[in-house]
Amino acid sequence: MIPPIAFDFPAWLLLLIPALGCVIYFTLSSRAGLPVAVQRLAMLLRSAAVVAIILALARMVHLSGGEGLSVLVLRDLSASVPRLVSDEIVSQTSKRLGSLEFPDQVGFVSFGNDQQLEQPMGLRLGPGISSEIDRSGSDIAAALRFSASHLEGSAPGGARRIVLISDGNSTEGDPVQEAKNLATAGIVVDVIPVHYEHQDEVILENVQVPETVRPGQTFSVDSVIWSSGAAEATVVLSEQDRIIERRPVQLAEGRNRITFGLGANSSPLRRLRVSVFPDAGTDSLEQNNSGLALVRTIQPPRVLIVSEDPDQTLARVLADGSILADVVAPQQMSAIAEDYLGIEAVVLDDVSAFDLDPNRIELLEKLVHSTGMGLLMVGGSDSFGAGGWRGTKVEKALPVKMDIRQRKKLPNGALAVILHTCEFAQGNLWARRIAIASLDALTEQDLFGVLLYDGGTDRWGIPMQPVADQAAIRSQIDALSPADMTQFSPTMQMALQVLLTADAHSKHVVVISDGDPPPPTQ
Repeated sequence: MIPPIAFDFPAWLLLLIPALGCVIYFTLSSRAGLPVAVQRLAMLLRSAAVVAIILALARMVHLSGGEGLSVLVLRDLSASVPRLVSDEIVSQTSKRLGSLEFPDQVGFVSFGNDQQLEQPMGLRLGPGISSEIDRSGSDIAAALRFSASHLEGSAPGGARRIVLISDGNSTEGDPVQEAKNLATAGIVVDVIPVHYEHQDEVILENVQVPETVRPGQTFSVDSVIWSSGAAEATVVLSEQDRIIERRPVQLAEGRNRITFGLGANSSPLRRLRVSVFPDAGTDSLEQNNSGLALVRTIQPPRVLIVSEDPDQTLARVLADGSILADVVAPQQMSAIAEDYLGIEAVVLDDVSAFDLDPNRIELLEKLVHSTGMGLLMVGGSDSFGAGGWRGTKVEKALPVKMDIRQRKKLPNGALAVILHTCEFAQGNLWARRIAIASLDALTEQDLFGVLLYDGGTDRWGIPMQPVADQAAIRSQIDALSPADMTQFSPTMQMALQVLLTADAHSKHVVVISDGDPPPPTQ
C-alpha cells in the first residue's frame, strides 16, 4: 500500500520528466567506453539523485496514519499589522486551499495580546467571526501554543501544520523557540510575512521598571522608543491619568532610551504609563505610542523578636532604621506558617530550646530553607549549646555548630525531668520519647535526672548525674514505667533540693504529664 503523501509546492514536479530525459540522454551519448552494466548503474544513480532533489524542492509531506492534513491559519491582529493587508492574505489563502476533502481540515485563529478561535476545524477556510482581540500587543509564542493545543484536541492524528500570518513584531515571549518546540512535537510552522511600509513611524517598544520597591526608594522608569528617522517628540510619564513629568526629546533614527527617576510611595500597586507624542508628520500609527508598567510597593521589613524581655533595646534600634519589630514571648510564638508572611527574619534573643515545642522549632527550620526567611540567635545563658539547641532543627538552619570543640570551660546546665503517667493512647511511650529528646539536647558537661511516681512512692528513677554515657541513660529511660502520681509537690520539691546544690549554670525542670495531679501550693 502506497503511504499517503502531499506536496507543498507541486509545481516542481513538472521538472521530473525533462530532468530524467536529460539524464538518459547524457548517459547514452557518453563516449567513455564503459561497459553497458556500468552505464546502466550510473544512469540509475543519477536518476535517483535528480528525483530526490525535485521531491525536496516540492516539499513532500507524509500524512501519517491516513488521518489527512490539518491546517490551522493563525492571523496577527495586533495594532502594528494593517487589517486590510492581513484580510487580503487570509482571502488568498482560502482561495488556494479551496474546498478540502475529508480527512483534510482547516481552522482559523486570530491573536494579539490574547487569542480567539474564529473558525473550528472544517473543510473550508471562511472569513471568521468578528474578533474582540486585545490589539495592544502581539504574543506570537502564546498564540502558537494555543494553536498547538487546539490541533492536539481536534486533530490528534495525521500531519499538522500552522500557517502564521504576521509581521513578526512580537511583544512577548520567544516565538522562534516556540516554533522549534512545536517542530519537535511534529507540528510544522509556516510563515506568511505581512509586508507593509510606514514612511514615518515612532514606536514605544517597551517600558521597564523594577517588580518591587520599598516606600521612599528611588527607582528608574526606562522606556525604549524606536523612530524611523530623526524626530521631535514629547514623552509623558503618568499615573492613573495624572501627569508626573512631561519631557521634550529629540529622537534619533533607531532606538532611543528615555529614563525617568521616580520615588516610591506607600501605594501597594502603581500603574505607570509612558506615552510618546511625536510632532505632526513624523508618525503613522498612534496605537503603538504608549506602554504600561506595574510596580508593587512592599511594606517596610518586619522582624519578629522572640524574647522573655519585654523591654527590648534591639526593637528600638531596628525601629530607628525603619525596620518594624514585633516582640513576643516564646510561648506566644505562632506554629502556623502563614502567620510569618511578610516577616523578613526571626530573632531568638537568649531563648532556650526548652521554651519552644518541637513543632515550632521544626517550623523555623522550614521557613529558613523554604522561604529564605532570616534567622538570628543572640547569645546568652539560654542560647546556643547552653540553651539546649544542639542537635535541633534550628542548629541545622544556623551557620554555626552548638558543640564547641575548643578545650574551654563552658556554662553547663542541669535538667530534671518529672515523668507522670499519661492516660491516653501510647501516652507513656511518648513521655519516654520526649525525655530522650531532652537528653539528646545535652552535652557531656550537663547534668540529667528523671523523677517519677512508682510503687506507691516518689523517687529518682535516674539520679541526677553528668551526661557521660547517653546510650546508657537512654536505656534506663526506656525501662521506666511511671505510675499515676497523686500530686506534683513531692517530686518538684525533690527536684528543687537537688538543683539548688547542683554545679550548673542554668537549671530547668521539665514536667511530662497529662495534667491530672494538682499543682503545688507554692
